[in-house]
Amino acid sequence: NSWGWQSDSVLVEDAVFGVDVRRAAAGSGAYGLAFGGDSLDDGQQFYAFLINPAGYWGMYRHTDAGDWVELKAFSISPLIRTGDGTNHLTVVRSGPLLAVYANGVPLTTTISDAAYTGSRYAGLIAWSNESAGLEARFDNYTVCPLTQPYPMPVYPFGNLTLRWPADQPMVLNSTWL
Repeated sequence: NSWGWQSDSVLVEDAVFGVDVRRAAAGSGAYGLAFGGDSLDDGQQFYAFLINPAGYWGMYRHTDAGDWVELKAFSISPLIRTGDGTNHLTVVRSGPLLAVYANGVPLTTTISDAAYTGSRYAGLIAWSNESAGLEARFDNYTVCPLTQPYPMPVYPFGNLTLRWPADQPMVLNSTWL
């Protein structure tokens, strides 16, 4: 039940973050991308997009108080390659909007907490469960700063209310299946 993260020490505000990740040895836990970090030393405020080898994913916010706030509970997705399969994870941060992708397909879009804005750190995170031995392999880590708003996925068929920030442009395209 411990976690650790490592950053490349580059401050960035709006960006596309990506990494290829896979389990390298048996052990329980999760791994993925950390972003929106306030500090390299103690990293109290940040977001984490995590997957595990069983095909689950989740999105969390870590607070100054050391709490993990669930933004999207761990749930299974057929988009996550299981076992030792490599997954390409992507996070897009554009203004207050956050979108996460697995293997090129969007999983969710949410609005960031106002306290977690501005230039911040990003990196990689691993979170071990009660069983020792988690080992994850990270390759092809990228951070690409954005110079303009980025097209973000929207889920119009979900049973939820979509809130959109007032200062963010929006273009809706629809297709009938």
